[in-house]
Amino acid sequence: MIKKYFYLIVALFISIFFYYAEDFFDSGELNYNDKPVRISKHSEERMQCREVELSDIKTVLDYGVVNSQKSASSTKEAVEKNKKCPLVTVLEGRTENKEALRVVIGECDNYVNIITVIDLKNNYDCPLSYNGKPVEITRHARERMKCRYVEESDINIVLKYGKVNTRKSEMSTREAVNSNKTCKTVTVLEGRTDNKELLRVVVAECETYVNIVTVIDLKNDYGCK
Repeated sequence: MIKKYFYLIVALFISIFFYYAEDFFDSGELNYNDKPVRISKHSEERMQCREVELSDIKTVLDYGVVNSQKSASSTKEAVEKNKKCPLVTVLEGRTENKEALRVVIGECDNYVNIITVIDLKNNYDCPLSYNGKPVEITRHARERMKCRYVEESDINIVLKYGKVNTRKSEMSTREAVNSNKTCKTVTVLEGRTDNKELLRVVVAECETYVNIVTVIDLKNDYGCK
């Protein structure tokens, strides 16, 4: 009996570890307000797409100017959504290469999250993709995203790191085949966003592109009509 509980405790510990570890990585060298800085998956991807280095982030954290208006509106939105780290600060500054960056951070009790990174001068095309195909979001999915406070960055994380719900995927694919849909291979992905929201994203694979069919928040009922 003791051995059984020991394994249960170990399993629980491992689950908790990966729950918190999978969405962020410790930047190691960065600090803000005497707190260690963690980089979200979304930020890491945006940094790669926009060719932003950790040294650029450090420069903005150290010398950037607070955009008070955007900080206030972002904090208000974070509070309304009951985010884990509701105090949001929007910093803007120039890197050593004269790039104008906006770095959005969420301050938690013991650490700081880099939520996203934006190049204010250059418009980089950082499109969504799945299985090497471009992603198109249906009108229905966009309506659900708006109602459920889901951003494209949240979709991106689930597409890249979500787990396939095999049973629902098989059921949805069978239904698509029976209904003679254009895109008959349906995959149901489930995963957590940077803000720990648990989402289900239903994608339909076509020959040259992928459709986001719908987006569901598995924890919160927003009463979308």
